[in-house]
Amino acid sequence: MKRILLTRSAEENSLLEGYLKGFEVISLPLISYTDMPIKWDDFRKYTYIIVTSKHAALIVARNFLFKAKIFLVGRESASILRSNHCLEIAHIASNASEIKDMLLSGAYDKSKIIYFSGNIISTDFEEITRQIIYEVEYLREISNCATLGEVEYVLLYSKNVAKVLLNLLKESNLLQIIRNSVVIAISNSVGDILSDHVSRIIYPSEPISREMINLLLEYEREQ
Repeated sequence: MKRILLTRSAEENSLLEGYLKGFEVISLPLISYTDMPIKWDDFRKYTYIIVTSKHAALIVARNFLFKAKIFLVGRESASILRSNHCLEIAHIASNASEIKDMLLSGAYDKSKIIYFSGNIISTDFEEITRQIIYEVEYLREISNCATLGEVEYVLLYSKNVAKVLLNLLKESNLLQIIRNSVVIAISNSVGDILSDHVSRIIYPSEPISREMINLLLEYEREQ
């Protein structure tokens, strides 16, 4: 049975495991989330919302109960946010920079835009108001080193998690466990982080979790 390393939160790893029958799943939760207490009424004045992460989409979908147009990254987040009928999806982008270019072009009143995010972000929207609605904590050390052996596959969903994984493996002298691995990375910028340390990196046709799983299963069938 081939081994696959999952690197999302414990909850997300557990969900992914259900799609990976026939693999030995190694769950290494590299990220955890803590939702912040927010007075959502304070944000009813905003006309436009920016969401660039799946976790932010989950929080906004549950709690933002006012009419607004939303700019977001990824079809998965779009699917989550469609459950909130107060929100109108204005644009689904492939990355945060695409949204930034649109909203800072001068066509939008920046005082009417709110960016809901975690405490750690990759793209700064500069003069647009930002509200932190959750905090991210990354794993600081690998405590179960003895249980980690070489893995055939690694699933990677974000640049920050890829960086954390690489640093932890270096610090624990465990880079050998991924040297023969195939990495399924959500994007080139994520895969590039491990490009010097793994056997191969492959990318889904669309940067969504379902396509990553489909790619993994298709690749495995062809071996």
